[in-house]
Amino acid sequence: MALFVISVSQLTEYIAEKLEKDDFLSQVAVEGELSNCKFSQGHLFFTLKDEKAELKGIMYQRRASALPFIPKDGQKVIVFGRISVYTTRGIYQLYADHIEPQGIGTLYLKHEQTKEKLVAKGYFDPARKRPLPKYPQKIGVVTSKTGAAIRDILITIKSRWPKAFLYLVPVVVQGEEAPGQIVKALNLLNRYNLCEVIILARGGGSFEELAPFSEEIVADAIYSSKIPVVTGIGHETDTSIADLVADLRAPTPTGAAVKATPNLLEISTFLKNSRTRIINAVNEVWQRETKSLNYNEQRLNRAYTKLFADKSRDTAEIFEKLLQTYKSFIKNEQNHLNLFGEKLQLLSPKVKKRQQEEKLGLLMSRLFSKTKDLFNNYNKDLSQQKYQLLVAYKNLLTNKKFNLISQQEKLQLLNPLNVLKRGYAVVFDAEGRVVTSIHSLSAEFNIKFADGEALAKTLKKNIIKDDENNDL
Repeated sequence: MALFVISVSQLTEYIAEKLEKDDFLSQVAVEGELSNCKFSQGHLFFTLKDEKAELKGIMYQRRASALPFIPKDGQKVIVFGRISVYTTRGIYQLYADHIEPQGIGTLYLKHEQTKEKLVAKGYFDPARKRPLPKYPQKIGVVTSKTGAAIRDILITIKSRWPKAFLYLVPVVVQGEEAPGQIVKALNLLNRYNLCEVIILARGGGSFEELAPFSEEIVADAIYSSKIPVVTGIGHETDTSIADLVADLRAPTPTGAAVKATPNLLEISTFLKNSRTRIINAVNEVWQRETKSLNYNEQRLNRAYTKLFADKSRDTAEIFEKLLQTYKSFIKNEQNHLNLFGEKLQLLSPKVKKRQQEEKLGLLMSRLFSKTKDLFNNYNKDLSQQKYQLLVAYKNLLTNKKFNLISQQEKLQLLNPLNVLKRGYAVVFDAEGRVVTSIHSLSAEFNIKFADGEALAKTLKKNIIKDDENNDL
């Protein structure tokens, strides 16, 4: 048998093609325990294992997002999908289309997972639940517009609290559309503040039929509601997540209507009994106070007669003392008035004006004298400062003049013309450059003396030789 050499990718693609054509592997249901579950970019990666083997698996984002529960390590599940090869790594794996828990219903598992999540977020905390209004004038009802629930609620409220105005927001209470409609109804009542309390209710049903009331979005809407929510969902033994989040839970729709409203008949009976008790109490007080008033009136008459006689005598004595006191007071006030008149005379505006004019004249005289002294002192200081400034200026000018003469003398010493006057001359070539060496001497050149210039020609060059350095 001839052997063909093939690449790794060719072999992997061959195996993948064989697996995809296998009818048995194109649709399988594999049971096992989940492990290494993790989500990455929405995709679910997992390992399915039993006592003897394990199988890698993946569920893509579109299908993973539709799962009714969150897969976790250790769960027993059945995975529906197909077996194929991941050609990049050369491994076969299970491509999952659906995952179903074993030993527990999917809805129940989702219910428990949602409950755990909301417990961690504090949705069930009793401290956040609000009391219901005692006498609500407007009540919102979110339930089906048909069925026993709405009928029981209307009958109960009409019999207990007929003055309440009801806002019925009809919704579907089971099926896939139910959670979204319930959320919209709760948001509608809150957005426009249509009521003071909300009743969320439905009649009895199976666990699956009551499932919409355990959806997380419904719990979020109840938790976010600014209006208190009373639930009456199913029968007394049924407890949905909405019941746990609500401000108050009732076992039935009728119970929710009872908890949301006061009983007008009980209030009326209580008011009537209270009115009777108040009237009886007032009559008792009236009779008791009337007897006490008559008794006190008799005592007062006797006491008043004696008191009037005593007070008349005391009044005469007090009047006499008051008269003497008044006369003494009038005399003292007259003396005070005379004294104030003398003080007032001293405070006359004319007297004050004359005193102020004398004081002003004295101050003006002092001011003139002080100003004259200051002016004289200022002139003396100014003349002295001018003299000092003039002396300083002359000294500065003399120093500058001496410095200038010194600099001129230095410049004279450095002036080349003065050197030329001592018998020296400067040789320039035809272009006006100073000739410093006999080697750069041209045929014609200029010689500059202190008093003029002369044009000369080179007849002969005598070069001086140096024993060590050739030419100098």
